[in-house]
Amino acid sequence: MKNSSFMKSSVLLSLCSALFLNSCASLSGEPSKAKIAINKNVSISNSKVLVMPVISMTNKTFNSPLLDANFALIWANNIGKENVIPLPYAVLKEIPFSLESINIIAKNMIAEDKKESIVKLKGTPAEKFLKTISEKYGDYSIAFATVSTDEESYAFLKEFNSHMGLLNLKTLTWKWSSENEFKKGMISLPFNAAVQKVTSSAMSDIKKQNQEKLL
Repeated sequence: MKNSSFMKSSVLLSLCSALFLNSCASLSGEPSKAKIAINKNVSISNSKVLVMPVISMTNKTFNSPLLDANFALIWANNIGKENVIPLPYAVLKEIPFSLESINIIAKNMIAEDKKESIVKLKGTPAEKFLKTISEKYGDYSIAFATVSTDEESYAFLKEFNSHMGLLNLKTLTWKWSSENEFKKGMISLPFNAAVQKVTSSAMSDIKKQNQEKLL
């Protein structure tokens, strides 16, 4: 009888703990379901991916090694760390007009036609930027992640948008791209935690729509 009562109490405690954690997650805010565009006509011939640092669209000096490491880690967990080439923020300082180029790329990351996520980048500063990246680090696909704010603005707004995409450098076309929104809950979530939450959620949604893979 004592063992039975103990087991029932343990199950009840575990259930209460799970419900509490779920309620905390909801109260802290949840990412919206990602808007995803996947181009099945774009093939990724090489398994290696260049992973860009996370970029803020409103702060050109934004630099978060923690968010960059998290973004690279998500890729490593999905395709193997040997196939991930993280590009640190310092790389951007070495290439002229890099932030302006990324701004162009980010603004075109979501195509109007969700069935055809092809983005025209030829003839823009972004094309030269991507060519430089390819020459320096390899002719691989390149993964982008941007946020619409920074830590200071988030402290006031408690919401932001996030874009991610996987670009084929050879054809300058997107394999996939996503758009996500995060809005505050009753409990304030720190900026880095909120961005990581959105990134993980979007990657999971992309895999669900792409046969459980990112490439």
